[in-house]
Amino acid sequence: MGRRDYFKLGTNNAICYVCGFKRKASEMRLRWDGVWCCKEDWEIRQPQDFVRGLPEETAPDWTQPDPPAFFITSQYAILDTNGIAICDVGGIPDDPWDYYTETNNCPILDRLRNP
Repeated sequence: MGRRDYFKLGTNNAICYVCGFKRKASEMRLRWDGVWCCKEDWEIRQPQDFVRGLPEETAPDWTQPDPPAFFITSQYAILDTNGIAICDVGGIPDDPWDYYTETNNCPILDRLRNP
């Protein structure tokens, strides 16, 4: 029998949920998180639990519509070893040299052949 094992009319023995010591039920207090504990382990709820953030205005001051789509096609020229343009190519074919030499479909090459 310990020093807390005594008779007190109208109360009973209870165990503190935090420290595990035996106390009288009349000495226990209900904490904010629903735990019955002794007065040594009782604590107030953290005040930061009640802080609420202020709503933030996320809309910009002004907006404008997107500009129209503008596409640029790649333009390059096939040059010979002297740096002279043999053929202008619009867009990027898989292998422009093979395409234009096999088909002979190059306006600049045609101008060079037929002055």
